[in-house]
Amino acid sequence: MQEKLSEYALASSSFLWYGFPMKIADNIYAIPLFGNRAYLIAEKQLILIDTGMPFQANRIVRFIEKIGRNPKELAFIILTHHHIDHRGSARALKARTGAKIAAHYHDMPYIEGGKHAYREHPRWWVRLLLFVIDLLFREKTVFVERILHEDDLIQNLRIIHTPGHTAGSISLLHTMKKALFCGDTAPYTLGKLKKPNPYTIDHAQEMASIRKLGAIDCRFLLPNDCSMVFDNAQDVIKDFCSKNAN
Repeated sequence: MQEKLSEYALASSSFLWYGFPMKIADNIYAIPLFGNRAYLIAEKQLILIDTGMPFQANRIVRFIEKIGRNPKELAFIILTHHHIDHRGSARALKARTGAKIAAHYHDMPYIEGGKHAYREHPRWWVRLLLFVIDLLFREKTVFVERILHEDDLIQNLRIIHTPGHTAGSISLLHTMKKALFCGDTAPYTLGKLKKPNPYTIDHAQEMASIRKLGAIDCRFLLPNDCSMVFDNAQDVIKDFCSKNAN
């Protein structure tokens, strides 16, 4: 299995922005995509956290096959929020694997196409960008079968509602491995946690969500964009919160 993964890493590293597939812990993998990454939990069933931009399905399916699993074993695709760089390949992957789509109920209407983010964002240039994205990728909407709420469990993953970046942004804690998958709520890059980015719809709410994450006992901090933290993740979040109290 490790040999297959190494071969895939070597073949993929030349065109993936974030290097090569990485084993974070037993049965937890990071899959680099175009501009960000997805995470695969390969336990009794497979769970994928986010799907990247459109047209990333082949890359994800190839990786699942490289670690010796069948893509049809993918039980859930959990979306941390509705932005296109996280849900973009969900529809294609669902069609190929039969996996169920799971997302927080606040973001479900955007993922399914019933609501449009460009109508609500406070910044005009973000509204314009989201409008163009909506036109380009209108057909990438997908039906959500599993509606998520605070403290729901999917296998060993506990759902944590962390609104701010979007109203329905979630983080997920792997309760056995203490791995915190934070979507875009707490990006970590260049050795430090970043403040909420311009695409965040409510900065004050996101800061409150980051403080909420700081109370969680976690070893790994695993954002979809930016760098990952492989130890003492809770201390990193607490340090950020103490320096950015307001």
